[in-house]
Amino acid sequence: MTPLAITLYSDFLCPYCYLLEQNLKKLAASYRFDIHWTGFEIHPELPPGGASPSVLGEAGWDALWERLGALAAEWKIPIRRPEHLPNTHLALEAAEFARAQGKLEEFRDLVFKAYFLEAQDIGDHQVLRGLGERVGLDGAALSKALDEEEFFDTVQDNREKALDDLVTVVPVLLIEGLRLIGAQPVEEIERMIQKALEKRKEAN
Repeated sequence: MTPLAITLYSDFLCPYCYLLEQNLKKLAASYRFDIHWTGFEIHPELPPGGASPSVLGEAGWDALWERLGALAAEWKIPIRRPEHLPNTHLALEAAEFARAQGKLEEFRDLVFKAYFLEAQDIGDHQVLRGLGERVGLDGAALSKALDEEEFFDTVQDNREKALDDLVTVVPVLLIEGLRLIGAQPVEEIERMIQKALEKRKEAN
């Protein structure tokens, strides 16, 4: 079977993106995917050093994590509540460097885990270098790319392209053109996959 063409918009800061991607992975053994990931910076207004979650409102942050905790427990996905909101532009730049080196998926997976399981500051240059080295990237080359903003415009362009595709929130999953928004259970993702496969048959 030809792999299913999937476009995924997400940001490392977004817990719903993390949950969706973990559920998508659970289907990888049953279906072949050709995933094109686009990083979408959801809070470009955050300062380079990040900020306390209180900038989003304490009550809203508490309510968000009450819902997230329930979803994560239901879906059996480990997650920890972060106490820091990083600016993710640098992490998204690092991901583009990893893409150029053929290490995008390994690097993305590690960045998500570093933030949502290990409480690391993924907005920090040295943290990103260390994560890159853990997946086999050249740390010095990654640092140079970040210092010289080699992929700065790429991250900006990705956001503009996403907006052109009517993406204003993440995560967004496009399965052969069929759109899913938000953290979705395995069953809903699989339902959309089956719908995409039926659409394929009708087209042939």
